[in-house]
Parts: sequence; structure tokens; C-alpha cells
Amino acid sequence: MSNPPRRPHQAEPSAAAQNAKAVARKHADVAKVGLTTTSDGKWAVKVWLRNGAHPPLSDVESAAGNDVPVVYDSAPERPTVARPAFPVLGE
Repeated sequence: MSNPPRRPHQAEPSAAAQNAKAVARKHADVAKVGLTTTSDGKWAVKVWLRNGAHPPLSDVESAAGNDVPVVYDSAPERPTVARPAFPVLGE
């Protein structure tokens, strides 16, 4: 995503965004899914694809409809590792 996400215009994502997220979660090519916002403040579905998968995913796009953008990214090669926020301070 070239432009950073912006604070959403609506406090809660729409039912269509939630539905598209649920559809994406069940898709075999999806490693991880969540919600984000676009640079203009619209809720969007963020989909991390497994290695070898190619966007767009038609069933996810259909569930999202015309009002909910779907943002694709590649799944990281390694899982995210939680580390202390301030290791020098012992945290």
C-alpha cells in the first residue's frame, strides 16, 4: 500500500466488510486476514496471501461488493516474533 491508512470515517466497519473478512478467512489461499483503512478513510479488508497465490480472489471481492476495497499483500516468509518494546530498560 503506497499511501498510509487514515482514521476511518465510520467507527465500526460495515457488515459487508465483516462478511468479506469472514469469507477470506475460509479461503485456502489466505494466510491471514484483517481490517484496515484506506488513505481516504474507508474501511478495507486486508488479505495476506499464501506463497504462490495471486490476487484478486473472486469470492472475497464478491463478498466485499463495490463499497469495500480489498487490499492484498504477501504473507511474510517468517512468522512475526513478539519482542520486548524497550529491551535496554528490561521491558
